[in-house]
Amino acid sequence: MLFPPRFDPSALQGPRAKQHPNRPDAFQQLVGDALREEFRFRVAVSPTKGRDGAIDAFIDDKTGISALANLPAPQIIECKDHDDTCDDLQKNINQGWDRVASKLKEQAETGWTGDFEPWRRVKSYVYCISSNIGKQASRDKLEEKIVRFFFDELSDSTRPPLLEEILVLDWSDLQDSFNRFPRIADNWIGLQLPKIQSHAEYCESLTLFRRYLLEDNFPFVVPEQENVNACPANILARLEQLAGKGGVLLNGIGGVGKTRTSLEVAQLADENNWRVLHLLPGYPGVTVDDLSEVLFSGNEKTLLVFDYLDQMPKLDLGSVRHRILPDAAKRGMKLALLANLRPSSLRTRNTERESLFTEQILLETSVHQKARITEIALERIAPLAVTKLGREKVHELCGQRPIIAMFIAEELQRRALNDTLEKAGLTDIRNENLSGWLRKRLIEDKLVVIDNGDSFLPAQPDPLLIAAAAMLAAAPLSRENMEETGSKAFLAAGGDAPQKAALVLDQLLTLGWIEQRGIEHTAAHDVVADEVLSEVLWDRSGQLRETVLGYCLTAALGRARTLGRYATALNRLQGSEKTETKAEATLHEKAGIWLGKHCPELGQMLATTEAGESAYALGNIISTPGWATVCISEWGQIVTPWLNNHSLHPEARHLLYRGLKELPEGTAQELINTALNWLPNNLNSDTASYVLAPLLNRKEITEQNTERAIELAVNWIDTFPLDTGTDFVIARLLERNDLGTHSSRAIDFAINWIEKFPLVSETGFILGPLLARDDLGDRSSRAIDFALSWIDKFPLVPETGFVLNPLLARDDLGDRSSRAIDFALSWIDKFPLVPETGFVLPPLLARDDLGTHSSRAIDFAINWIEKFPLVSETGFILGPLLARDDLGDRSSRAIDFALSWIDK
Repeated sequence: MLFPPRFDPSALQGPRAKQHPNRPDAFQQLVGDALREEFRFRVAVSPTKGRDGAIDAFIDDKTGISALANLPAPQIIECKDHDDTCDDLQKNINQGWDRVASKLKEQAETGWTGDFEPWRRVKSYVYCISSNIGKQASRDKLEEKIVRFFFDELSDSTRPPLLEEILVLDWSDLQDSFNRFPRIADNWIGLQLPKIQSHAEYCESLTLFRRYLLEDNFPFVVPEQENVNACPANILARLEQLAGKGGVLLNGIGGVGKTRTSLEVAQLADENNWRVLHLLPGYPGVTVDDLSEVLFSGNEKTLLVFDYLDQMPKLDLGSVRHRILPDAAKRGMKLALLANLRPSSLRTRNTERESLFTEQILLETSVHQKARITEIALERIAPLAVTKLGREKVHELCGQRPIIAMFIAEELQRRALNDTLEKAGLTDIRNENLSGWLRKRLIEDKLVVIDNGDSFLPAQPDPLLIAAAAMLAAAPLSRENMEETGSKAFLAAGGDAPQKAALVLDQLLTLGWIEQRGIEHTAAHDVVADEVLSEVLWDRSGQLRETVLGYCLTAALGRARTLGRYATALNRLQGSEKTETKAEATLHEKAGIWLGKHCPELGQMLATTEAGESAYALGNIISTPGWATVCISEWGQIVTPWLNNHSLHPEARHLLYRGLKELPEGTAQELINTALNWLPNNLNSDTASYVLAPLLNRKEITEQNTERAIELAVNWIDTFPLDTGTDFVIARLLERNDLGTHSSRAIDFAINWIEKFPLVSETGFILGPLLARDDLGDRSSRAIDFALSWIDKFPLVPETGFVLNPLLARDDLGDRSSRAIDFALSWIDKFPLVPETGFVLPPLLARDDLGTHSSRAIDFAINWIEKFPLVSETGFILGPLLARDDLGDRSSRAIDFALSWIDK
């Protein structure tokens, strides 16, 4: 975003503009912020607009460094606001200076004392006005008038003794300066995108329960020494090291502090002059185009913070890696990436995510941290409740899980303030139980009636609790859609009056569990939604209530977005374990049964919904355990109706991409056919690569369809031969052994792309499949040289192994083999016992020109097999190892390894 051609406060919608509704104040503070951005701690800015002649901003002296407009420091900056839409602007400007001059003359006659003492040492004076002067002659006259005042009208004894230079700047001058600093535009104009916020905008948005993310409201508890990598300062240092190459991914269970840690890192970055942009989850979703629009308005070092990366379905991580990172590098921008998600999202491998976020940090809270956070919750959130009930009782009610303790502490404090905090009324509530607190509120409002002897938390949850769980799980939604979701669940569960769902929503808003953000209502924290949903879905013995699951899912039958949100909610209910638990298996089974039962109506609903919304819902279904298998088995009822209506729509790209990438082998034939029909209509778009690449990677594609897919890919690359995302498609082409007459063009595409980008990390993904081909002909020498140069640039990164494997397997290295072998041994020395080393060892051991390096290579192989003795990949190492005639006394161990592996 650029500043408008004239100073118009109504066009400024950023958080700093909102802090200064008064026009003169806004102008002065805008100038001050720009000065701080450029001169940092040398600048002092008056907090509000002072009287005429006051020092609005001051730039102190620093040896050898000039001030604004390259004038000498110390420097005083005066800011005057003039509205250029008013009549006789030039007269107003002159009168404005006359008032300033009158005040300055008074101070000069008193000897520049008090707040005006800096005038005694100032060397330059800049007079800034918020209007456009227009004619140069008018500017010259104003500047001459100011010069005459200081050097003619003031006497030698009263004028500032060191003043040398005077300059007038109008809005056109200042506008250019402001536009050089994207952080100024972020804070004053605002990004004006719903899911991307500047750091200031993000912090301003942290209201209601999320206000506790801010240090002033809830002090950050630093991780203990054993988890030092999770300290914000260390994370920022690592981000600086990885900038331009990859990012850091924080993962941890819900409520462990992923968002807070990300914010602490962002705050540190902001304080260290980084531009910080926060990417937010949810609908409509951040896209790469959105990111490009705001990211490349400057070339400042920038930190992107992806909050809940797994909930950004429109963000193509392949495009971030192949397009955003290279574009940033071309502009000289240092770009760092920080994301967070839950560990359950890591159960499904995502090569694009893993290639982009090359370092993972698991956040875990120690017992001491949990205790400290809970204590702060009692002190900061519920002080009156502690006074009335005692610390021990409040601590007991809040429990040991910090995020849950914070929500309960809020409710206890509210009751304490309302004088409704009775000890007797709290005896039936189990600690850490959110549903119990909600039910208590509903009972007090006579929305839930309990019979004599009825347990406070009955075996079967009340329909209104089920409605609450359904609304929390479906968030974010508009108020209207939220009420509709609650009403449907309430009626399905046996409720009598659907309008009661609106009353439950009001209670959730009062409790702070749901918050209004813009036009949507969203859960204050995913943990609240997950906790309440879990409490209604499972009974105290851990048995799933299948009927309640059906009640909650009822609202999904009529709205695609709600269906997609429920898919996300079901995924979130997966724990941190790497494998599926018994409870999760039951949930997935029963959710799958529900989906299968409602296939026809869901299929018709999706088919008649707007293409973008329904495509993302289907994409979420394909990624949800339990639902994915049903989606495949009932494809004709769930997906085919949608394809019949929307298969050629540009938004079909999302479903095609997710389906071709994630569906099991042999289950995507209809999607393959759809992709082949979709591509000709969308081949002029660079985003077609995200259908072409997974399409070329499908193994069940028929010979006839393969030929069509290859031809479409070749035609697309012809249009985008050197695009920063083209490598994605080139690599998939090169991996195929059925290119036929297209093979030579595919190789040429690769060579041309590598020539354009010889030393970027993405080149490695082309070099691997290129070197693996046996039809390079006289181009093999260039390919080998490219590979050696690339490895020399990236010698010790994990991805290098995928280039070393086919490089070492070639028999035409000639005198370059020694460099390849040296690179391989150094790489294995760095990664001796990781699974990926198993791909580099076989071609290394198979070479007959190892010379003096053979002993090291054999030792590496023996050590790797000891670590992984019975995995299938071990067989690929044992073969070339046993074929060597220089094992010496290690041959016996190699034979034993082989016999054990064969026995397995």
